[in-house]
Amino acid sequence: MDPNSGLAYYNRGCSYTMMGKDAEALADYSRAIQLEPADRKAYCNRAVTYARMAMYEESLVDSNRAIELDPTDASAYCNRGATYEALGKYAEALADCERAIEIDFMLSDAYLNRAEIYVKVGSLEEAVRDYDRAIELRPEHELRYYSLAPNIADVYYRRGVTYYSLKRYQGALTDFAQAIELSPNDSKSYNYRGMTYAKLGDREKALADYDRSIELDPLHGLVYYNRANLYFAVNKYAMALADYSRAIDLDPNLMIAYTNRGNTYGVLGKLENALADYTHALQMDPHYALTYVNIGVLYCDAGQLERALPYFEKAAAMGNATGAQAAAEVRRRLGSAGKGFLGRLFGR
Repeated sequence: MDPNSGLAYYNRGCSYTMMGKDAEALADYSRAIQLEPADRKAYCNRAVTYARMAMYEESLVDSNRAIELDPTDASAYCNRGATYEALGKYAEALADCERAIEIDFMLSDAYLNRAEIYVKVGSLEEAVRDYDRAIELRPEHELRYYSLAPNIADVYYRRGVTYYSLKRYQGALTDFAQAIELSPNDSKSYNYRGMTYAKLGDREKALADYDRSIELDPLHGLVYYNRANLYFAVNKYAMALADYSRAIDLDPNLMIAYTNRGNTYGVLGKLENALADYTHALQMDPHYALTYVNIGVLYCDAGQLERALPYFEKAAAMGNATGAQAAAEVRRRLGSAGKGFLGRLFGR
């Protein structure tokens, strides 16, 4: 290789990028820029590499330089928009994506990046439209090395997640199936398809997808949590307890797993264990009203209405309707068993 050729370093940097060797690619793009300071493509690729390494400020500097060198480079705007998105600067990110589309309305990555921004700001219908356009423009087996946009399988996955959030479950199922066809070893698509089947009441298919997701990635705590919820729903409490515990082992910050494990302990009559889990959940998030409701139910099940009441009242003060209803009933029945109503209310 010619040590004085910027193009040679640039080309080797591209090869490193394709191999996923970002540090080596970064060094070669930097050397190419030293030798050819006006090489716009080297700045673009180094900007992408910096972003992949979470060096966002450096990425912005390079994207700005690429745009200075060629203000009509749609990809430079697109990549800068993705970097702004990573920094939480959604207005700037949206403006860059729209500028990229103005320059090149066939640039699928710009629609993908804009879709991601729309998801972040809660504009889900707009996100779906952009995902649609990106999929229309993107060849199914095209590989993306010099862009921050996801591969096509991940695009179907992300649109599926958006459909799921919109409660358009059939559309979500179709997209997750397509994502799995294109990338059969991607555990997250199985997990979300399992969640979708669970929403549709097809527990057998949901369980099969959770099992497959765990087989592919046995260290993803959220999947164990989801499977535990399924086991709990069909009264398989011992299996639910095992999965909640595994989810907590893998992700100790998964607060809702403590709450739901507490529910499971409560059903199994292990009140001290349940209270310990609820207490831990409140330490993690003292503003989650349902945990207060669950503690109130726990005390009601133990016949301790006086101890239950403050927890229901706390949930009610946080705007929780179930807590308010339970607090009113406990006040009315305080001094009596009161358990029949609460059993109906909470499904015990």
